[in-house]
Amino acid sequence: MYNHTKGFAIGKRLAEWSLRQGDLAQALIRWQEVLELAATADQQVEALIGLHHSTWTIDPEQAKQYLTKALRVCENAGLPKATQGRLEQLLGITCRSLGQFQEAVTWYERCRATAKKIGEEGAWLYAEALNSQGYVYALIGDYEKGNTLVSHALDFRQRCYQQATGPKRAVWRAAVGYSYSTRGEIARFSGEFRLADAFYHEAMKIFRELRDQEWQALVLQQQGENARRIAWKHRKRHEDERAGNWFELAESYLMESKKLYEHYNLSRDRSRMLRRLARVVRDQGRFTEAEFLFHKSYELALDTKAIQEQLECLIDLAGIAIEKGDFDKIDGYLDQIMCLKGKAHLYPVFEALAYLVRGDVFYAQHRWAEALKEYSSGFVELGRIGGYGHAHLTDRLDRLPVHLDGLPDTETKLKWCRHLIETWNREGLEEKFPKLTELCSHYEEIMVFLSEGGVIT
Repeated sequence: MYNHTKGFAIGKRLAEWSLRQGDLAQALIRWQEVLELAATADQQVEALIGLHHSTWTIDPEQAKQYLTKALRVCENAGLPKATQGRLEQLLGITCRSLGQFQEAVTWYERCRATAKKIGEEGAWLYAEALNSQGYVYALIGDYEKGNTLVSHALDFRQRCYQQATGPKRAVWRAAVGYSYSTRGEIARFSGEFRLADAFYHEAMKIFRELRDQEWQALVLQQQGENARRIAWKHRKRHEDERAGNWFELAESYLMESKKLYEHYNLSRDRSRMLRRLARVVRDQGRFTEAEFLFHKSYELALDTKAIQEQLECLIDLAGIAIEKGDFDKIDGYLDQIMCLKGKAHLYPVFEALAYLVRGDVFYAQHRWAEALKEYSSGFVELGRIGGYGHAHLTDRLDRLPVHLDGLPDTETKLKWCRHLIETWNREGLEEKFPKLTELCSHYEEIMVFLSEGGVIT
């Protein structure tokens, strides 16, 4: 007679192994087999969580359904509150990946309430939900609230670490590192790059101390992206030597991260690491090398079915094609983006970025009116989206003065500034994102001053 309990345990180990290897398709098949072998409510919940882990980066809506079913099983069977809290936390993460930020906040709040009912054993869950909720507020653009919650999570985790004994000390020490990493991310999102650098440094100290190679690789990624942003700040001020130093530092962080991925065969966010390295290489003018790295990142994203990473790479590859004058490649990249419509919750961001790519093409061809139309449409769409859209909008507006400088005459420059301001105000985006009008108004004032014979000393 077949032993279902033994079969469940073996199937679960095989499914977990597939997940660790990053083979999500095989993991999905194996977790479905495990679910069929589940004889108890807690086994059903385990299998449904496994199905969630196998699908949430590919099809978060389906992943959410697995968790909803698991929570229903948990509540009907009266399983422990710790299981309920874990499911609520995972639902928060999944809603975040779907862009359902307010629902994510609700799940994190429910998780925190459940954790409090568990008592001392719920401390880990409570801190994790607090940290995650703060991160969601940062994604929405409420950096103050995000910082407050993550700061509370960091303080809470510090206290738990100080009070812990035995193996639990290392667990809580790692949790402190997670919160430092999150504080770094929020600081970077809000443009406080030096503060972000300090938080990443603290996180890195902890993960080196714990010899946690995966988290070292992840934080090195974050440090590399942050250093790249600092380099761009110096470049905009024409501080070329400082910019060069920061670009070199960014590349060294990402190369160290790459070595860890290769040496320890790490899979988490590997495509993102390659893409971030490619961006640093591109920003230093090494376009052929950057193109190779973007292609490697894209291929890895295809293998792992990471849709958002595929979209990021396609936008970057289109940008490289413009830099190299390979205009015949661009329609292919944009067509591939269109094929992914509806497959990622952040797709509207990339649809807006596609307008900007077309604007870059027209700009390179000196088709000024068509370029302005595409830029205006892309800026407006990113402004409407908010959150991640605003992050990309900030990045693109940093380049706008260079585009304005490259226009043929003062009349065209003034036309562009006035059109962008009028469009922005007409769409009601001035209050939501004032940077565009501030930038264009300032540039317009300078152009008028110079046209009237003024001299900038």
